Formats: sequence, C-alpha cells, structure tokens
Amino acid sequence: AAALLAASCASSPPPPDPALRAAALARTDEGERAFAAGNHNDASLRYGEALAIHRSIDFPPGIARSLVNLATVRIAAGDPAGARDFLDALDRYLATVQASNPAELGRRGLPDLRARAACLRARIEADAGRTQAAWDALARAGDASEAGTVALRRLVAARLHLADGNSPAALASARAALGVCRKAGDRAGEADALRYLGQASLRTARAGEAFESFSAALAIDQEMARPAKVVADLQ
Repeated sequence: AAALLAASCASSPPPPDPALRAAALARTDEGERAFAAGNHNDASLRYGEALAIHRSIDFPPGIARSLVNLATVRIAAGDPAGARDFLDALDRYLATVQASNPAELGRRGLPDLRARAACLRARIEADAGRTQAAWDALARAGDASEAGTVALRRLVAARLHLADGNSPAALASARAALGVCRKAGDRAGEADALRYLGQASLRTARAGEAFESFSAALAIDQEMARPAKVVADLQ
C-alpha cells in the first residue's frame, strides 16, 4: 500500500507512451471486471497495477482514476480506513498538480473524478452515521457529468434524505439515481436505488411501490451474489 500511495512527481509530464497507456487501460478493464464479479482482492491488484503504470508516465487522469477506483473497492470491501487513505493520496496528488499546472485540473475528466471522490467521502461518513459530515462532503462534489458519478451522488443523497426523515426528497433522489443507473447498465447501483426507493415508499404509504422496489432489488442482489444486500432487501 505504501508504494501505491507514494507521492508523484510534480514536474510537467512528457506525452504518455501509447503502449504504457494501453497497458494501464487493460489493467483498469481487468479491475472493473473483477470488481463487478465481487472479487475485491483481484480488483485492488489490477487497479494498483494501473496506478503504478500511470505514475510511471505521470498521467494525471489515470493516476486520479486509479486512486478513486481503489477507494471504491475498499469501501465495497468494508474497509473505510483504506478508502480514506486512497482519497487522501488523491488530495495530495491533486495538490501537486495544482502547484505545477493548475489548468490541468479542469481537463481530461479530472473535475468528475474530484466530484466522485467527494461522493465517496460522503458515503464513508454516511456509513459511519455522521449525516452532517456526509452532507458537507457531498456539497463539495459540485457538478458532475459522468453517469457513474451522477448516480453515486444521487444515491448518497437518497440515503441522507432517508436519515433526515425527508421521504419525499429521498423518493426523488432514488428515482433519479435509478434512471441513471439503468441507462448506464449499473446493476449494483440499480439495486441500491430500488432499495432506497422501497424504503422511501414505505414511509410515504406507497406499500405497492415499496414491495415492487424491494422485490426488484432482491432479484438483482441474488443475481450478483451480494449476501449482505439480500439480507437488507428481506428485512
């Protein structure tokens, strides 16, 4: 982990080597497949390899995306401290980019990655029951255009609205997240959105909609072999 979190050189990078970029993208694709299959260890390994390659060519978008991917895996694996380490590493790296080439922060997907990192911090705070801290982190996400980031922001918002007892707002956020996840083919996100939709529906006397939402979430979670989520769907 120490090697993955080593500071990157802040000097202006040369043009990325196409072969190395292709190798890093291949490792990222392998990590995504492993993550989708629930293999967190293999996903971490592949994302770590992608990070190492991107660091070797000092490619900011690749470094940032790899750190965000690693944080995402650690959250899914129930390791919030590990996720925080990667998000902190991202903050430190982006500070070096800010110092050496501020314009870079507005290009090549970095704004979306910074927004996703803020959403991940919000999720960590929500998992710990720190609702206000989660809202504060989510407010730092700003605008995002990438579907995965948009969906994550709305999912976290739905969860926080539920924690605040604001069922109508939770319904709206869950429905918005559901639409984005379905369009993007994000099955795990779809199940989470359906679960929040079911919870909000129960609180607003929509028993039929709640049953349909929980049933649909259960089917996806069983299909994806997510036992902890299956338990939540049945409660």
